[in-house]
Amino acid sequence: MKRYSILAVIVLFVLCFLKPNSSYGEENRIKINQIIENFESVGEWGTTSQFFNKPTISFDCSKEQVHDGSSSGKISYENLALKKEWIAKGRKVGYIGVSLKKEIPGIVTEISLWVYGNEGGEGLLLRIDDAYRETYICSAGKINWQGWKYCTFEITSKAYHYTISSDAIKNDRVDYPLFGNMDILLDGLTEGMSGIVYLDNLTATTLVTPADIE
Repeated sequence: MKRYSILAVIVLFVLCFLKPNSSYGEENRIKINQIIENFESVGEWGTTSQFFNKPTISFDCSKEQVHDGSSSGKISYENLALKKEWIAKGRKVGYIGVSLKKEIPGIVTEISLWVYGNEGGEGLLLRIDDAYRETYICSAGKINWQGWKYCTFEITSKAYHYTISSDAIKNDRVDYPLFGNMDILLDGLTEGMSGIVYLDNLTATTLVTPADIE
């Protein structure tokens, strides 16, 4: 009898450890982390700027500040200049960023990365499309620190979201897989600003079943 009691305790412990994520209510899932970009090369990345002239923005591999590996991604912007059409509309603040088109498989709950800041006060945002091209913007706060910090964007339907493309479906939920069109943005910038931000080890946290990792 004692033998079966011990076995029951072990089974109960395992079931508790593999408790399903309540936001999905599906089969038992556990979290795994996958590095989706280590910034040893940035050839697939581009820069994005709706409001500022692009020649003042660059994104390159750098060995100046590195958290892991041999290089990081360096966002550099200098003496930002607003585009004339936005000045005419009275805009004084905008964003810049870097872009990557890449499908991220699985149920992604978080996207994280190491960010080297210089207390510039830039807003750190992630903009990403889901499977139905619904766009989500997630915030990791302002870059008010000096040095490296691990920053996390929570991928949730509670984040600000919208649709633009004609084939997008707005249903107010995150649909998987995340399609890509992923932008890491620096927000709250004004004319004349200059700064440098380094990025390293962009990581996706994904919910999987135990069978997925056997």
